[in-house]
Amino acid sequence: VDTALLAEAGEKLREEEHLPKGRYSAILLGGDTIEYELDIMKLDFAFREIRRVCEQSGAKILVTTSRRSSKALEGLVKKHFGKNPHCALLVIANEQNKEGMVYGMMDLAEAIVVTEDSISMISESIQSGKPVLVLQAGRTPVRPKYERFQQILRLKNYAAMVTSTEVGHELASVFQHQRSLNPCSDRERLAHQLAGA
Repeated sequence: VDTALLAEAGEKLREEEHLPKGRYSAILLGGDTIEYELDIMKLDFAFREIRRVCEQSGAKILVTTSRRSSKALEGLVKKHFGKNPHCALLVIANEQNKEGMVYGMMDLAEAIVVTEDSISMISESIQSGKPVLVLQAGRTPVRPKYERFQQILRLKNYAAMVTSTEVGHELASVFQHQRSLNPCSDRERLAHQLAGA
């Protein structure tokens, strides 16, 4: 993920979906794994909070599920965002999944909310340079390596770890420019070290 890739994907998504310029928040949803299960009740509360904050901030919402998302989660997403006037784009990955759409959402978004179950999805969100809120909405705890990953993000202030009851407050802080996160510069540091090798 780099600036050029995101900008190209964002422009493509804006044109294809006829999205006007303005404020956007992206919600990237993963799904259950063998050892982890998302809590539908927690997500229900989180979606209500995200909707409330976006409505108050005048931000439109871009939402996508993943191929791992359960039918229950897809149903909940449709309930909250399917006919919501503040939702500019809803993508159910198991029904449609255009190439580069997630990158386009990242580019257009002023803030990104991503569920904690995917290290790759979180990493790509952080590389976008946008404020990232990692939503801890599991019925079961994450695996130890995921927990260590979250601890690193928290210590370096690359992302905010938020529960379903905290996500609204933290998202509002981002929109009000009261919540700042450090940009992740690992790509530049790695390139520098490889060049000196």
